[in-house]
Amino acid sequence: PGNPTRSYRSRQPLRVVAELREWQGHSEEELRQMHDHLAALKARGIEAINE
Repeated sequence: PGNPTRSYRSRQPLRVVAELREWQGHSEEELRQMHDHLAALKARGIEAINE
């Protein structure tokens, strides 16, 4: 059901309108907290991402 591969298609060609030159991702601590939270949800039987 839905889009199991999480891929998306466009019927028309996409046009690049800008380039992002500076981007700062999440810190290691923020990523660790997110992963820990997801692990806690999974341990409780909850897998809510992309459902």
